[in-house]
Amino acid sequence: PAVGAPFKGDEQEVGCLLVLVALVKPDVILIDHGHFQYNSLILGLILMGFYCILKRKYYLACLLYTVAVHSKQMATYYSLAFLAALVGLTIQENKHSKTRH
Repeated sequence: PAVGAPFKGDEQEVGCLLVLVALVKPDVILIDHGHFQYNSLILGLILMGFYCILKRKYYLACLLYTVAVHSKQMATYYSLAFLAALVGLTIQENKHSKTRH
């Protein structure tokens, strides 16, 4: 899928990519602790949710996203990305299941 295309590879590569993302935007983490409370919490939950989507653990991804939204409503900024990822993967899985029958 489009959402998983850059993540093809083993788990170590995915982990390195997540670390790279955190290193590219350190200001979000540094400013976060000084002024914006609990943004690191929702960013962690969102990243873990996307990781669960890539690992096809959709219920856990939805649970993590729901906890992030209930923690701070700013997590709704990521709702379109979650929607696109889940709908895209659902459509892709339906195409694969139709070709198997």
